[in-house]
Amino acid sequence: MEVQTKFNINDTVWVVADNKVTQRRITNIKISVEDPALPKITYTTIGDIKYPEQDVFKTKQELIDSL
Repeated sequence: MEVQTKFNINDTVWVVADNKVTQRRITNIKISVEDPALPKITYTTIGDIKYPEQDVFKTKQELIDSL
């Protein structure tokens, strides 16, 4: 089984933190495969803050468009 992630360690991404749109750097990636059809990918950023893949965006505009 091969799992593809949207981002890699050290990528800078956009997230909502404390109700603000902000940039973070990914420090760790966790992949959990309870159901092979739906692997769960969680990104950890500086400050040990964790975000599910669906809440992490490449650009500020992509994040804003998702709201």
